Amino acid sequence: IGLRPQPTVGVLCVNPTHQNKGIAQALVQKCENVAAEVWSEQFIFVDVEPKNENALSLFRKCGFRCLLDEMGGAQIRNATVSRRRVAELIPHFLLSKRLARNMSTEMIP
Repeated sequence: IGLRPQPTVGVLCVNPTHQNKGIAQALVQKCENVAAEVWSEQFIFVDVEPKNENALSLFRKCGFRCLLDEMGGAQIRNATVSRRRVAELIPHFLLSKRLARNMSTEMIP
């Protein structure tokens, strides 16, 4: 009933030997550009495990914010994660970002 797919950043990995060089931020920026320019979306989302401080820091640096539940706390939803070929439900924070128009004109830091 009125549900439609939402643009969501999936798995984002950068080889440890290439981390802290702006690669992850550039990949997030590319996802934002596609969502805004190709799909004409106004928001983009990402699920992040609460214990993944590096990912939370990255997405916050990129302008993502936690969605809040009815009580004002961070919205959490379970996501299926497969590790070592074992699937399990793990709680994730749901973060979102409002996309700017004309994303391609923005500078990548």
